[in-house]
Amino acid sequence: MFNDVETNIKMLKGAYRKLKSYYYYNKNFVLMRKKISEFESNAQNMEETFHTMATSLCHPQTMQSKTFFSDLISRIDFYVLPKKFETLNASSKTLVTNSLQRDKKMKSVNFFMNAPIEIYILDTLWTVFAGKMDKDKKILSYDVYGNTLNMSVLYSKEGKIEYENRILFNRYFNRYTSWRNNAFSVLEKNYDQGRDSILVSLDIKSYYYSVAFDFSKLKKYFNEHELLKRISTLTRLLRQIYARYYEIIKPFRKDLNHLNKNEFPLPIGLFSSMVLGNVYLKEFDDRIRRQEDVIYYGRYVDDILLVFNKTLSNANSSNKDILSDLFLRHSILKQKGSDYLVLGYKSLRIQSEKIKVVYIDHNESRAIIDIYNNTIRVIPSQLEPIHNPGLLVSNLDAAAYNIENFGKEYKIRDIGFLGIDSFKVGRFFSALPYRYSNVNTFGKSINTEIEQHINQITNFLAGSQAIEYYSNWLNYMYFLVITQRNVQLHSFITRIKKQILSLNGSSLEKTAYKKVRSLNKKVKDTLLEHLDICLNVSLAVDIKMATKHFNSKLTSVLIYINSNMFEHAFVAFPLANYLEYKTAVSYNKMRLDELGGFPQSLRSSFKFIWSPRFIHYDEFTVLLFYYYHYQHKGKMYYRSADNLINLFSDINHMRYSPFEVGFQYKEIGGEYHLGKLFIPKQQDNPPEQVSIAVGSIDITPDKCIRGFDRWKNITIDDKEQLWDILRESYKVFRDNSKDKTPMVLVLPELYFPFYWINDLIRFAKRSQIAIVTGIQYLGDETNRKYNYLATILPFTSSKKQYKNAFVQIREKNDYSPIEIEELEKKGLSCRNKDVAEYQVFHWKGIRLSSFVCFELTDITARAILKGQCDIIAVSVFNRDTTYFSNIIDSSTRDLHAFIVQANTSRLGDSRVTGPYDRNNKDIFKIKGGENDHVVIGNIDFKELRDYQRTGHQDSSDDKPKIKPFPARFKTK
Repeated sequence: MFNDVETNIKMLKGAYRKLKSYYYYNKNFVLMRKKISEFESNAQNMEETFHTMATSLCHPQTMQSKTFFSDLISRIDFYVLPKKFETLNASSKTLVTNSLQRDKKMKSVNFFMNAPIEIYILDTLWTVFAGKMDKDKKILSYDVYGNTLNMSVLYSKEGKIEYENRILFNRYFNRYTSWRNNAFSVLEKNYDQGRDSILVSLDIKSYYYSVAFDFSKLKKYFNEHELLKRISTLTRLLRQIYARYYEIIKPFRKDLNHLNKNEFPLPIGLFSSMVLGNVYLKEFDDRIRRQEDVIYYGRYVDDILLVFNKTLSNANSSNKDILSDLFLRHSILKQKGSDYLVLGYKSLRIQSEKIKVVYIDHNESRAIIDIYNNTIRVIPSQLEPIHNPGLLVSNLDAAAYNIENFGKEYKIRDIGFLGIDSFKVGRFFSALPYRYSNVNTFGKSINTEIEQHINQITNFLAGSQAIEYYSNWLNYMYFLVITQRNVQLHSFITRIKKQILSLNGSSLEKTAYKKVRSLNKKVKDTLLEHLDICLNVSLAVDIKMATKHFNSKLTSVLIYINSNMFEHAFVAFPLANYLEYKTAVSYNKMRLDELGGFPQSLRSSFKFIWSPRFIHYDEFTVLLFYYYHYQHKGKMYYRSADNLINLFSDINHMRYSPFEVGFQYKEIGGEYHLGKLFIPKQQDNPPEQVSIAVGSIDITPDKCIRGFDRWKNITIDDKEQLWDILRESYKVFRDNSKDKTPMVLVLPELYFPFYWINDLIRFAKRSQIAIVTGIQYLGDETNRKYNYLATILPFTSSKKQYKNAFVQIREKNDYSPIEIEELEKKGLSCRNKDVAEYQVFHWKGIRLSSFVCFELTDITARAILKGQCDIIAVSVFNRDTTYFSNIIDSSTRDLHAFIVQANTSRLGDSRVTGPYDRNNKDIFKIKGGENDHVVIGNIDFKELRDYQRTGHQDSSDDKPKIKPFPARFKTK
């Protein structure tokens, strides 16, 4: 297996990519980000390390290799992080107050592996092989939901290992929600079929520490897979790692006495532990599945859900009676005192206090099922495609707190403790920085809002609570960096350090821990390091802020920038953090003219090679737009579509071209270029109908010309305005999705801030709604301004239905006299293009073209589209509505196509007009107004296509009459 050094290097680099990607998305255990970033801080040392590891695997018996491995093992240590703080129970004698107890004692902690980065890489590689053995032998069933490997990505159809892919495990959120949802779906089905059910929830106590794992049983676990022999060198090393971990944590834990010689607990923080933790319980899984009454079994690591098709003989049965009947009688569990032990495993104990039994009688109310469906059930594929969760942020007090028995139906004497919903707390902190990203955070009203957040969070993250919710530190620091609150950031760091140093380990559970003073110091050291990493990672978003206010941290911050191990969603422009910079920039507040230089070769660029995440095709198209905006103005950059797809495939280590974009180009009279793009190349049949959404939005000249510092003039109100329009469009689209009716959303000229382009593209991909929008003026190093039009066409590719988007951003061909005059008044300029460029996009069976305002007055430009398109989307900021109304009315007849116009709501005449008789030509038409909204209508697309194909229409009286073709009209 490891006979060739170069092959070993390839495998190890692939394992490292998986490791890096996992911890890029993992927001809790940030300590690994430091190891990864330090590893990448010296590219030459990094390559040498891969070579040394590869050589040592190839020749493990040499003295040099033995020394290398033993040195790695000797450097293994462990981190300690808080796990649980004491909880309070209410009684009739307890004072009920709106104050939270912030001096809660730390009761338990978790031990995490702390090892050289090489250990994690080697462990990841072994995990990939373990997944291969699992796949081949079908070790684990679909009943196992947690910590499962993504088999479809890791292994090809031929069974070969895909080393270079970044994905290793399935997404937590998708698997966790499926685990819960599937249990209740079975309950509901059983209820609807007139049968009773029993739902049981179990939890194995301290699972990773209670395991007694013996490496000699690997052959049994993996059914004598021949791969075990081939990776024996790596397996022996893994055994040494487990032994070392056990050796160093044993002096601190009292709950490891169950382990015999050659038995080890599972080290938290290693991928192999996550896989072996599932394999270890295979016999238990098999025993459960053999029970006839079990109609659902799902295990999420050590959390177990079961649904039994069973009627209770006694409605007053206790949980103990039910457990005895379901588990003890079938030799799955045995009772020992008040606890339950898992038979066949000497040390696995079910937590009695966490056992939950729910009986569903089909003759009674289905309220429990309905409440779950309405309030808890989450289906990831049905989540709203709006990326920016910060728009849902209210305030922490409203989001985090709940009061036991506090409602209209309760009496005052029933009021219980003020409690905290940890899930909602995490969701609040995750959403918070998104709300203020790429907007002005220093206006009067927004200052008040931000200060309110800071005051509430300061109150919340106080005392022991500051430590209890340490996993939220990073998102809060992102928020403070994005809102430029350096004073509050300094204050937060000082307060948290003080609270860390005041931790007292004497409260730790006496039955579980030893050497609590030393253990307490470990907790403090780990938390201080965690805090420091959070600060450095958050400052990576804005190196200017780090330079000005945290200069001592600059060197540390730079390693996270170099490795790209910070949140890319906060970068103003897609892939801006992959470019090369000679001076410090704020990724979150940067201007377009501050974009860095392009690497000589993207394929050999360090940041692209070691990207921690998948880079999307649309991001490459936007990156290409940057390049042509600054260096090749006026060129048709989208002609490079094929090369871009190849780059997209190469950078993401795809072994195939996932889709094709067809392109045809025609020069007309030397003054016009017409491009036809097929997105993707394999086209769908024409749809029956097409939904058209038009944004009627209040735009003023002042909003259109604002200089380079665009983010300073963009408000949260602007953001909410846009997202209301997107949300409303998606709601209608989703309701029509069963009819497979595509939707095109058209927004006015000069409307959309380029700083939000990534969010708009992501919305288009997730919703599959096409978008045509004007972009607010962009400039360059001169005083020239550019009026751009963006066309975003989402599509799915391959059998797996991956969602992609083709993005084309082109400059306006012809500027209006008024526009030129208004720019000149401000000392700015614009320039008409020497050769006008227009495109026809073939998308979802529709031929779509787009115009920007004054371009529509060019009769030749309209003429070249005769017989070429079905829908023309026109983004305008137009005062002369009467003139344009006449053009649209004649153009729908001349081109025999639908025309969609989106104008500012102040000026009106946003409309959808088709080639029908006078009384029916307007599908809808808006006169004007100042309120922002979206208007949506459907066009009978098939009817028009059928008419163009046959030359006649169904004579039904209730249908609008399609007007005849103009002279010499030709259509396929």
